[in-house]
Amino acid sequence: MELYNTKFKPLADKYNVPINPPEKNCRTTNAHLATIYSREKGKLKEYRNRIYKARWVEDLDIEDPETLLQLGEEVGLDSKEIKKVIDEKQYLSVLHSQRSQGKSLGIFGIPSFVIRGKIFWGVDVIEELKEEIDRVKQKLIEEQEKED
Repeated sequence: MELYNTKFKPLADKYNVPINPPEKNCRTTNAHLATIYSREKGKLKEYRNRIYKARWVEDLDIEDPETLLQLGEEVGLDSKEIKKVIDEKQYLSVLHSQRSQGKSLGIFGIPSFVIRGKIFWGVDVIEELKEEIDRVKQKLIEEQEKED
C-alpha cells in the first residue's frame, strides 16, 4: 500500500487517471496473449486501455479467461477468437520473444522505454523520458544542419 500511496496514486492524480490498489496480484500471460491478438485486429489501444481499467480501477483478475472474453466483447473483439487464442496459447512464442528481447536490452520491469540504448524504467520517468527525447531530437537537428 505504501508503494501505491507514494508512487502510483500521485502519478495518477497528476494525469487525472483513476486508479485503485488491487487487492491481490495476478498473472498476466493470458492478458498479454489476448492483447497481441487485439493488435492484429486493430483494437490494441482500446483493448489495452480496457484491460488497464479492469485491473487498476475495477480490480478484476486479468488472467481469468472469462474476464478477458468480456473485455474483448466490450471493445468489439470476437470472444470466441480470444478464447481460442488463450486455450491454444497462440502468440506464446511471440510473447516469449518479446520478453527475451527486453531482457537482452536490460529491461527487467514495466513500463520500460529504451532510447538509443538508454533505459528508462518505472512509472515516474515520464518527464525524464520527454527530456531525453527532446535532447536526442535536438542533437539530430544539429547534426542535420551541419551536413547541410
